[in-house]
Amino acid sequence: MRDSSRAVFVVASILLVTTVRAVEEPGARSFALPSHGAITLTVPGSWQDPATGPHSLEQVRRFVEEIGRGVLKGAVEKDLPIEPIEGPELSGFLFSLTDRTIKEGKPKAGEYRYMTQGAGRLGDLLVTFTILTHRSDEPGRDQALEMLKGTRRVAATEIVPPPAVSSLRKLTYPGKSWSLVLDLPGFEFDRRETRPDGTGLMVMGSNKETGLIISVFLEKAAKAGDAVACRERYWKKGKRSPLPITMASGSTFISRK
Repeated sequence: MRDSSRAVFVVASILLVTTVRAVEEPGARSFALPSHGAITLTVPGSWQDPATGPHSLEQVRRFVEEIGRGVLKGAVEKDLPIEPIEGPELSGFLFSLTDRTIKEGKPKAGEYRYMTQGAGRLGDLLVTFTILTHRSDEPGRDQALEMLKGTRRVAATEIVPPPAVSSLRKLTYPGKSWSLVLDLPGFEFDRRETRPDGTGLMVMGSNKETGLIISVFLEKAAKAGDAVACRERYWKKGKRSPLPITMASGSTFISRK
């Protein structure tokens, strides 16, 4: 039983539960993938083709038992202890076994001595799970099982989308009570720098759709002046830049005390 080196490791997966019916003749079969279209496979005539329909609890139990018998060969236990797991919407079975190749209290990195594994019905979905621990009495095991018992299906309309990333960025000069607020929809700001002496700061962002790049500087002025004086000073500096001078034609300068 090998995996990550954390004290408790939980793996869960959800599969579409299906029953089977015979394929009358070979041919292409399409399988829908929610939000991703479908995939098409050429199915041999001797194979089975999935048809929608929930599995019974007895089928889920046999599924868990089949997995358990394979693991039992390397376990300390001689019998497979099947236990039910029941929640408001999830119903299934599980087993817990001990890896006989790993000594108590001396697991190597990535190894776990104790494993709990099982599966449960969730409507027309099958939830399978594996819990790995270093101790048989690990509290995290019970916590993981309680989490799984609370599994429920949520309609797509109930899913709350993540909040949109705000286009607002605020620059505050150290020691000042005001801030410069940028509202630039479509721009992502991935660079922010502050001078070591605290006399200035800068942010840089880009708009992937338009290809525009923006740099905003907030720094202490070399001498008193208004926006015009500020523009003239930086215009002169811009002329020494290797970039075409037209790149600075959209620059905006603001002066504030």
